[in-house]
Amino acid sequence: MKNSTRTLTLIAGAIALTLTSAADAGRLIERSGGGSYATGRGQTGTYSRGTERSNGEFSTNQSVTTSGGRTFDRSGSTSYDSEAGMANHSVTSPTGRTRTSSGSYDSETGSYDRTITGSGGRSVDSSTSVDRENRSLNTTYAGPGGQTATVETTASGSAGRSSTVTGPQGRSGSYSTSNTRNPETGTITHSVTGPQGRSGFIDFTPE
Repeated sequence: MKNSTRTLTLIAGAIALTLTSAADAGRLIERSGGGSYATGRGQTGTYSRGTERSNGEFSTNQSVTTSGGRTFDRSGSTSYDSEAGMANHSVTSPTGRTRTSSGSYDSETGSYDRTITGSGGRSVDSSTSVDRENRSLNTTYAGPGGQTATVETTASGSAGRSSTVTGPQGRSGSYSTSNTRNPETGTITHSVTGPQGRSGFIDFTPE
């Protein structure tokens, strides 16, 4: 993946992280908005986002346009059948690849067991458990060859999170994110620190 494409993919993902309000859960709501962004490397452009939620279904559409006129779109949809305890989710990336997941979700414990299928048809089984007291998630992925990987994520201050990823060979790395809002301008700064200590940020300023 070229650096420019990777950056736009990260921006689209950051929009999803920074502009989703947990307070909207369970409400019937449609929302749209947009504005401009600027990265720590001097890249600029505009973004837009729309969400729709109703009766156990939630969908999002995000679009990023660079200062050079390139546009990348990302979309996602989630459905939940509370009676059956089943959840389905799909995401289409800015490169046009779609990933789907389907499985059982327990709304009381927050546990989610599902099968994730990539755009090429390969699947992995995944299980997520929730520790609400410590505000953390533990997710295990099991591939067709029996190899496993885990991701442990804990909520942190500034509306962020810290995660540790452990691969099949036992190698691990950590990264963290944070989101801060300027009350005067409304600008949201999404910061990321990677496994090697490298950091970067994206500023989102709403219209």
